[in-house]
Amino acid sequence: MVHLADGEGNFNIDVTKGYLKLLNKIKRSGIKNIAYMTMGKIHPLLKKSFGKVAEEKLMLSRAGNLEFGPKLYHHGSIMCNSPSGLKHNVLLPNGDVYLCCMDYALTHKLGNLLTGDYEKLFKEKEFIDIKQRLKNERLGDVICRHCEYAVIDNYKKYLRPIKNYLLKIIGLKREGD
Repeated sequence: MVHLADGEGNFNIDVTKGYLKLLNKIKRSGIKNIAYMTMGKIHPLLKKSFGKVAEEKLMLSRAGNLEFGPKLYHHGSIMCNSPSGLKHNVLLPNGDVYLCCMDYALTHKLGNLLTGDYEKLFKEKEFIDIKQRLKNERLGDVICRHCEYAVIDNYKKYLRPIKNYLLKIIGLKREGD
């Protein structure tokens, strides 16, 4: 995922000749599964080259780490509803792996790939503790409780009756169905 500069200045980077040259080199590289995104509207100088391929996303609070949007706290048993769930990890240049890109404060270090194996990270104490704290908030805080991607665990169980009720109201479902 290549984060591009936006027109609002959310991604704090100067759009210089060097930056444009680097982006075009990446675009021509042939890297498989490459994707482009921006936090807000794409920067005007990037629109011609990347406007059709860049996904413009809304700015998030990064699990309460940024002074942006409402302060969230999810109670009860929760789960990550991002597309890659708890495996949306971040690898830093020193080999450290953190839980996800929302962890700007670097609070949930899972391990280090210079001293360990990626798959083992999900069997280590830190990851197991995180999963337990997602289920039971009395065990301690976890950034997911402040994240826009968190949802109530087993939310589909709660959505089914709501969906059926709404279908009944608009006449698409009869009482006995």
